[in-house]
Amino acid sequence: MNGRLRAVVPFVVVAALVVGCDVLMIPLRQSAGKYPYDQPLIILQLARGFVTVVAASLTGLFLAPRVGSPLWWRPGDGSRASRWSTVIVVLFSLAVVAYNSVSVLAYAVFYPGQMAALAPWIEQMSPGIAIVGSVRAALYEDTLWRLCLFNVATWGVLRLLRSRRASLTIGAVVPTFFFGFTHAGYLSAFFISLALVYIYRQRGLLPAMIVRFFTDAIPYVLVSAIPYVTRPRAEGPPAPMHRPPTRSGTPRVAAQTSWSCGGHHGDGAVWRAGRGAKRDTPSLTSGGWGGAGRLNRAYCDGG
Repeated sequence: MNGRLRAVVPFVVVAALVVGCDVLMIPLRQSAGKYPYDQPLIILQLARGFVTVVAASLTGLFLAPRVGSPLWWRPGDGSRASRWSTVIVVLFSLAVVAYNSVSVLAYAVFYPGQMAALAPWIEQMSPGIAIVGSVRAALYEDTLWRLCLFNVATWGVLRLLRSRRASLTIGAVVPTFFFGFTHAGYLSAFFISLALVYIYRQRGLLPAMIVRFFTDAIPYVLVSAIPYVTRPRAEGPPAPMHRPPTRSGTPRVAAQTSWSCGGHHGDGAVWRAGRGAKRDTPSLTSGGWGGAGRLNRAYCDGG
């Protein structure tokens, strides 16, 4: 096995682990309305995750040496500058884990309703699922944002401006912007991503993944133990969103009490009073939790 193939194999393993985590999290995502029920669509989603990780890995593997970035691990060289960078990496790691743990726990304890609105999957989260989701986030996001996008942006700016400092600065900001945009609490996510970019650049992808894992695992494992935040739902698989047509040819829609209609907080209800009955659901986008938002009208066929 030549050197290039040996470098690719670990990233293929990472992609396979991401798919494995996705498989374990399918019921959680389906209950939150974030995943399809049809088997072909599920397979397509899993394949998309695998291909995304492999493509991002190959891109980062190609560009990282060209901009002086490490792959998995960059040891210190014993110099004064290297020792100081190690100290900063450790401080950033502790600060990121501590800050995110405190902020998530505080929000979950004092604002459980808003927490459920921002993260509907949290109501069914267990410690095991929290760990699986943290592993998936560390593998997927660090490969995509740090290894791939950081090196792509750094290489592109370096080619255009011929400035190492400007390329590293813009290269750090670009993945940080997208990372913050895709996470709740944009400002907090922005600074967390900057710290993770620094950790990756100084010591490699593996330390960044470890820090990213504990950043999510510690608070969400603890949150999963708070009974009034995570409340188990009725046993059994979630009802499908669509059932076979009735004899009249009208599609039959299953009425399902879920987080979107306040099934666990008493803020909404599902009424099934026959065919064509209306269902009132508080809208999360308009502040529906607590009865303060506008009500979206949906129609159910209860025939």
